[in-house]
Amino acid sequence: MWREDLTATINAVNERIGIEEQREHRSFKEQGIDREPTIHLGAAHVLERKGIPTERGDINREIEIFPNEHFIDQQNASDEKRITDTNFAVYGAVRKTYHWE
Repeated sequence: MWREDLTATINAVNERIGIEEQREHRSFKEQGIDREPTIHLGAAHVLERKGIPTERGDINREIEIFPNEHFIDQQNASDEKRITDTNFAVYGAVRKTYHWE
């Protein structure tokens, strides 16, 4: 419900200021679009914004290049999250050990 309300607010503001782009709160599946959604970048968005590629960013780029290829199943996405979480934990431990903070 909150997504629908937020989308309505964004669309109303866009219309008021002359932006024609309309947002959609429904998933691709709910819209009847047969396309793989991108995955949440999480903390990787900071690196991506600085131009540093990440595994999660690479996955999203592949999805955008090949939108109709269902190459990522739920298990792979789950494995990717587990790997990323582990990498962040290891990086945090290394930073703490070597006083990089």
